[in-house]
Amino acid sequence: MSKKSLLEIQNLSISLPDGGDRRHAIENLHLKIIENEILCVVGESGSGKSMMARSIMGLLPKRLKITEGKIKFEDRYLNHLKPKQLQEIRGLSIAMIFQEPMSALNPLHSIGKQIEEVLLLHTSINKKERRKRILEMLSAVHLPDPQQVIHAYPHEISGGQRQRAMIAMALILEPKILIADEPTTALDVTTQAQILKLIRDLQIEKQTGVIFITHDFGVVAEIADRIAVMKDGQLVEENEAQVILNSPKHIYTQELIRSVPDLKTPKLLDSSKPVLLKVDNLEKTYKRRRGILSSSKSEIYAVNKIQFTLREGETIGLVGESGSGKSTVARCILKLVSSDGGAIFYKKEDITQMDRKAMMPYRRDIQMVFQDPYGSLNPRLTVGQMVAQGPIIHGEKKIKAFQKAEEILDLVGLGPLSANRYPHEFSGGQRQRIGIARALALDPKILIADEPVSALDVSIQAQVLKLLGQIKQKLNFSMLFITHDLRVAAQVCDKIAVMYQGNLVEMGSTGKVFEDPQHEYTKSLLESIPGRNWINPYAKDL
Repeated sequence: MSKKSLLEIQNLSISLPDGGDRRHAIENLHLKIIENEILCVVGESGSGKSMMARSIMGLLPKRLKITEGKIKFEDRYLNHLKPKQLQEIRGLSIAMIFQEPMSALNPLHSIGKQIEEVLLLHTSINKKERRKRILEMLSAVHLPDPQQVIHAYPHEISGGQRQRAMIAMALILEPKILIADEPTTALDVTTQAQILKLIRDLQIEKQTGVIFITHDFGVVAEIADRIAVMKDGQLVEENEAQVILNSPKHIYTQELIRSVPDLKTPKLLDSSKPVLLKVDNLEKTYKRRRGILSSSKSEIYAVNKIQFTLREGETIGLVGESGSGKSTVARCILKLVSSDGGAIFYKKEDITQMDRKAMMPYRRDIQMVFQDPYGSLNPRLTVGQMVAQGPIIHGEKKIKAFQKAEEILDLVGLGPLSANRYPHEFSGGQRQRIGIARALALDPKILIADEPVSALDVSIQAQVLKLLGQIKQKLNFSMLFITHDLRVAAQVCDKIAVMYQGNLVEMGSTGKVFEDPQHEYTKSLLESIPGRNWINPYAKDL
C-alpha cells in the first residue's frame, strides 16, 4: 500500500533582491513529504535548504518573496494563508527544530514555560494537565530529571539537552510533519547519535513525516529513507536513500559524497623522530560555588594529570566530547590560560615557568588555528595586515612581512590580491584559510588546530583538510588537531589521544585505536559515528 503524501511543494521559486549571479534563493522546486518517512535534504551552505524549510513555516525574511509555485498541506495552500491562519498550523500540524537551540530559546524563560506556550496557544487543557504533558514529553526525549529541567533556564543545561528540549517542544502536540534544520551539526558524536535515534524512534511511533536538513552524509546514511540534493536553489537529484548513497547520478552529488572523510587510517609514522613537545602531568582546575548563597567552592578538574609527547612532523588528534578538556589543553600549551600543575616542555624548556617576556620567542614556534575564523579575525584590518601582523611584532620589517603575507596567502589558495580585502568579503571556508595563513606566517614548528573544519560544508572541509596536509608536508611542522569528528581524525592524524572528563583515557596510533579500542568510552565514540556501516562508493578514490 502506498504511503500518504502529507505536503507537496509545487514549482516553488523564491526571488533574491539584488541577487548578483543568482536571481533565486529557490528555483522551480518540486518535493513531496510522505507520512512515516524521513526525507533528508542535502546541500552546501547557500543551496536553499533552510529557505525551503522556512517557506513551509511562513518564516521567510521580509526581503524574500515567493514569486511562483505553491506549498500544499492537506487541502490548503500555506503560501496563500494569512499570518493568523499560519499560526494555527505551526506547532500543531507542522513543527520545526532549529539549528541553534541557544538562539531559538528565550533566555528569560524556563524550559517548562517555553514548552507550555505551545500548549496554551493550541489547547484548552488546564495547568495541571499541561505540566503532566510537559514532564511526559521531557521524559520521552530522555532528558535526565525532567522535574528539574522543567524549571531550568537554557543556559543551565548542556547543548545536547537544549536540543532535546527543542525536540520536546516541537513534538508535544504530535505534529504530522517535523522539520529538523541541522539539529545535530554542533553536537558531540555520542549526543548526535542519541538525537538521531530519538528522532527516528519518535517518527516511527507517531507516523510523522520528517524533513531532515543536513550537509553530513554520515547522518544521511544513518537515518534517511529518501534523499533530495540541492545546489544553488535547485533540486539536482532525488531518490531512495540507498540509490543515492551507493550510485549517485548527478555530478554534484558525486562530488559531495567523494568529499566525505573515509574511516581508513593513515600509515604509522616513524616514531624515532625527536620529541618536540612533552606534556607532563598537566593539571588545570576551575573553582565553582556549591550554590548561589553558598560561600564554599568545589574544584573541577578540566585537565587531570595528562601526559603525551608530540614528535617532529607528527599529528596527534585530541578527541572527545565538549567539556572533556581538549581546548583547555591547547590553551595551556599556548599559555592563554595558566596551568595549575605539571609541566609543558618545548625543546626541553618548561614553558609553564616562563613569564610573558621569556615566552615571547616561543610564541612564534607554537601557533593556533581557531574554530570560529570570523570571530578570531579583526574586521577592521585587511587580510594582508592580519597575516603580516605576527612577523612585524616579532621584529620583521613591514615590507618583508607584507611580501611574505602575499606568499602565504598564495600558498593557502587565496592568491596575493586577497591581501587587500577584508574578512567579511570571504566565505567561511576562505576565512578558515586566512586563519591558517596567519598562523603559518611565523613559520611555526607546532600548529594547534582547534576544530578547524567543524562548521564547514563537507566539500569545503575536504579542501581545507587537503590544504593542511599539503602545507604540513611542505613545511614539516607538527600538529595537535582537536576534533570531535572521528572521520576527520582518521583522515589526518598519526595518533589519537582520547579525552574524557579531563582525563586522557586512551592513546595510540590511529589505526590501533580505531581497530582495537581499549577503553569503554573510546568504544562508545567509535560506535556513535553516524553512518559508520555505510561504505562510501568513492572510498578507493579518497
